[in-house]
Amino acid sequence: LDEVRRRVCEEEILEIFLWRNVFFRLDEMEGPAVPHLAFNIDHLVMEAARRQDEWQNVIDASDWHHAIYCAAEDAESGVELSELPPVWRIVLDQVDGIRGGREIVVATGLSRYLVAMAMHGLLEQGLVVRQGMAQLIEVGDRQGSAGHLEAANRLLLSALGYDRGNI
Repeated sequence: LDEVRRRVCEEEILEIFLWRNVFFRLDEMEGPAVPHLAFNIDHLVMEAARRQDEWQNVIDASDWHHAIYCAAEDAESGVELSELPPVWRIVLDQVDGIRGGREIVVATGLSRYLVAMAMHGLLEQGLVVRQGMAQLIEVGDRQGSAGHLEAANRLLLSALGYDRGNI
C-alpha cells in the first residue's frame, strides 16, 4: 500500500512539472497529517525533464487534449490488444468518439502525461483515429438531440477548432 501511495504522489509531483506559467506561494502553516513517504529527488527531476521533452513531442504530434478520437474501424495493425501496456488498454476502453483527452483523464484518474502517452501510442499503432470535422459535427448534433449538451458543445467546439483556416 505504501508503494502505491508513493507512486501516486510521484505522479502528482511529476504532473506539476508539466504546468506552464505557474506561481507558487508557500506558507509556513501546519497542514494535514500526511504519512511520510521517501522520494529520490534526483530521480524525480530527471524523470520530469524526460517527460517534458516527450510531452512536447506528443502535444505537437497528436493534439491529444483538443482532439476527439475513436477506435479505428479497420485496426489491422497486427497488435494483440492483450499485449498492449495496461495504461494503453485503460485509455483505449475510454475512447468513444465523444470524449477527449481531458475527459479521459477525469474518467480514469490517470495523469495527463500517462493519458497523452497512451493516446499517442494508440494513434501510432493505428488503433485510434482522430475524428474529422464532419464526424464531430454529426456526433455533436446527435449528442445535442439526445440532451447531452455538454458533450455536444465539446464536440462542436472541437469541430470548430479542427480547421480554423478554412472557416
